[in-house]
Amino acid sequence: MTQTIETDTPFVTIEPRVTRQTSAEARRTVREHAGYCAAAALIPGSFVGSIAVSGMHLKMLASLSRIYGVPFSQEPVKAVLAAGSAGVLHYLLSSNPVTTIARDFFTATMPWIAVPVRLLGPPIIMAGYSYLLGHAFIRHYEKGGSYLNFDWTAFRSELLQKLGLPPLPARPIDV
Repeated sequence: MTQTIETDTPFVTIEPRVTRQTSAEARRTVREHAGYCAAAALIPGSFVGSIAVSGMHLKMLASLSRIYGVPFSQEPVKAVLAAGSAGVLHYLLSSNPVTTIARDFFTATMPWIAVPVRLLGPPIIMAGYSYLLGHAFIRHYEKGGSYLNFDWTAFRSELLQKLGLPPLPARPIDV
């Protein structure tokens, strides 16, 4: 399947290179970067950890692009937004007043449960998000896609479904 994409240059043709070896290398790359994101989530300081997680996602997306022969600099803003979304998720989980209050409450009342959850929760969440994001891009690249036509709505729906949450409404609810 060949796909022609209009960019600043006249046209860019993307020929997906999908072999068993390519798919295996891509899956290995996603697992490796999910581990790096988990380690980055352990960095103290929510802002620094968020930047580290975003950087790992950007590196993962660049690696996947290289593996599948998709030009990575084709749409850098979307790549940065994709990588940054996990950084924002990490920042919200680590500095959100609700999670802070809950964390402090459980640490004070049930330290034997709260301390392991507090230490392992963010890395597990970041590794899971990285894994899902990476595999979404693998499926997209194997179908001949690029950053220009990645369906973020479908990814969000898939993420919510895998988390067992109800889908978001199609448009914002007015209050």
